[in-house]
Amino acid sequence: MTGKYVSLLSGLFFILLLTGCAEGMTGTKFSVIPLAAPESGVRTTLSHGQVVAIKSKKNDVAVYVSEGQLNPDLSTSLYVALNNKSSHPVNIHINDISLFALTGDDKIPLTKYSKHEVMFIKRQQYQTQAAFQVLAGALSSFSASYNASHRYYSGTVRGYVGSTPVYGTYTATVYDPYAGQLAGEIENMKTQQSLQNIYARQHADMFRLDRVLFDSSTLEPGQDYAGVIEIKPSNYKSLDKLLLEVSFDKEIYAFEYAVMTNRKI
Repeated sequence: MTGKYVSLLSGLFFILLLTGCAEGMTGTKFSVIPLAAPESGVRTTLSHGQVVAIKSKKNDVAVYVSEGQLNPDLSTSLYVALNNKSSHPVNIHINDISLFALTGDDKIPLTKYSKHEVMFIKRQQYQTQAAFQVLAGALSSFSASYNASHRYYSGTVRGYVGSTPVYGTYTATVYDPYAGQLAGEIENMKTQQSLQNIYARQHADMFRLDRVLFDSSTLEPGQDYAGVIEIKPSNYKSLDKLLLEVSFDKEIYAFEYAVMTNRKI
């Protein structure tokens, strides 16, 4: 079956690769299994080590659910790939994709992050890292400068008063401002290097997110599109199933997942 969906799965695998999920989810805290009952029209295939669910109607839709990219312990990621097999352009928007928590007879909608929200949160995370680095660097610089500029010496002395031996101790402080300045500058250079590393990671991460996060798109006939959608954390810990619905070209593509781990969604 994989050969029939080579283009669709290639787009999905590209997104998995960029987000690191193609390396596998061994040891993670979140696990779901797609329910591929014959009457549901859902089929599964193993693509690059990941179990992907596929449903075909007028068009093809492939999905994969994993831990969240923002925080694996708190959020959930939906990987969605679509192929327009029609003869006309089809618009797709993040609001066309919904995830529901199924517990008992309740079908509870889960809230999505927009692309803008995800990138804003990630940017704030890096800014927080940079702020802590600046604070830690300032403390290290002050400590190194003070320790290098203030040198302490101590010892004992022995002498005689007449023929009587006497003993004593002494302490001395030597202030060397140039040594302190040099030590402080070395720590400042270390801080600047750490900040450059943070900014480099931020630039790479923001560029990656801009490419992989699901956004509004118009699919021309024969065109594929794939992207990631982040689901906001909720307080639903004990769930029976997840239901993923994709509205595409006036049809609903539904995928059910059994939740295999007791983790908040």
